[in-house]
Amino acid sequence: MSLDIRTGVFHFKGSGRRIVHEEDATLGSITGSLPAPAPNAALSTLPGIGSVRAERLAALGLRTVEDLMRHRPLRWERQVDLATIEEAKATAAADPKAVLILHGEIERARAVRAGRPRFEAVLSDESGTAQLRWFGGVWLQNKIVPGLRVRIEGKATMQGRTMILTNPGWSVHDEATTTDPSAPLRPVYPATEGIPPRFLHDRIRSLINEVVPAMVDPLPETTRQRWNLLTLQAAIRQLHQPSDEAEIESARRRLAFDELLGLQLVVARRRYGIRTAKPATELATNDTLNTELQDLLPFALTGAQTRAIGDIRQDLERPVPMHRLLQGDVGAGKTAVALAALLQCLRHGLPAAFMAPTELLAEQHHRTLTGLLGDRFTVHLCTGSRSAAERRTAADAAAAGHADLFVGIQALLSEHLGLQDAGLVVVDEQHRFG
Repeated sequence: MSLDIRTGVFHFKGSGRRIVHEEDATLGSITGSLPAPAPNAALSTLPGIGSVRAERLAALGLRTVEDLMRHRPLRWERQVDLATIEEAKATAAADPKAVLILHGEIERARAVRAGRPRFEAVLSDESGTAQLRWFGGVWLQNKIVPGLRVRIEGKATMQGRTMILTNPGWSVHDEATTTDPSAPLRPVYPATEGIPPRFLHDRIRSLINEVVPAMVDPLPETTRQRWNLLTLQAAIRQLHQPSDEAEIESARRRLAFDELLGLQLVVARRRYGIRTAKPATELATNDTLNTELQDLLPFALTGAQTRAIGDIRQDLERPVPMHRLLQGDVGAGKTAVALAALLQCLRHGLPAAFMAPTELLAEQHHRTLTGLLGDRFTVHLCTGSRSAAERRTAADAAAAGHADLFVGIQALLSEHLGLQDAGLVVVDEQHRFG
């Protein structure tokens, strides 16, 4: 084996193989006759991905080869492989979003360090010239030199008759290189510092044929047929190598199904764990509670409120913790339904809590609940604006386990308050707590 210092190419005598080492982060890769990585293999085990790149990829949520295969593009751009620069100018003027692929020779180039550092070059062919700019690309001055034939890929803007491509992808021109006819839509991936979209594109493209067949589809065929879903392998291929927008949509639909199913399974498992970890106190209901609730309210309950209260009371009567979402429009009467549950808890001698996302809403609920329950139960307001004496009174009541109602913000759940044995917690606008 020998190393050409000028080109960075390792030559293996008699093997007919070579490994090309390219320092350019945009095109950087190490290729060779290597075994296909397993889908669960760490990205750090791949050639050309050291510890620094592995950490940066992890910031994108990419730790394994399968994570990389599931990495969704931000968008897809249509590639236009044109014969001449002059033809490209007409396309750029008509469609600024088109991704142009040009071939030509570098006519001149220079590094500009004044102001915003950049590298500028002029690409020419038999029909005309195009301006190339790489901001922060001063280091390219030893790579892109006059006389070099290159392949340029990127979007262009027109300034009069001058076409400018900013931060385009580039590679040394290979006469055999053409646009992949099976992928006229080119994916553009979300990236991070040190991991440009082109790096992700090249990595995924080089691995997809080897890795995708080894990926295990978690959905049985009956489920895929029921919901008209692609196989995982087909979805991954269409995500990265789509022929048209319809294939993109089919792939996204399948992967979205996987994510939602995974979320539902996590929620179901968590709910099962909550229900089986510790038994709940059974809070029986009776006609007296119904009468007391109706006496507290200045209006009659609607049919929907009555049904919701019935469902919640059934939950409270069971020996397993309740975990229920009450959804309704503003003014639909959700507070009245919550009041029924709070009353059932307080009448069984257990403290209850009502948590709001802001102090303003907590104060509003405190006024409402005090007006309804104030002559029957003590209603504490637990916010940062309360005096030290008021906070101490609430903490003493919580520590003693009094059947009081505590209204406040997230501080209700703090150890300082000591509200550890509440029979019921009502969370208003739960979506704002995450």
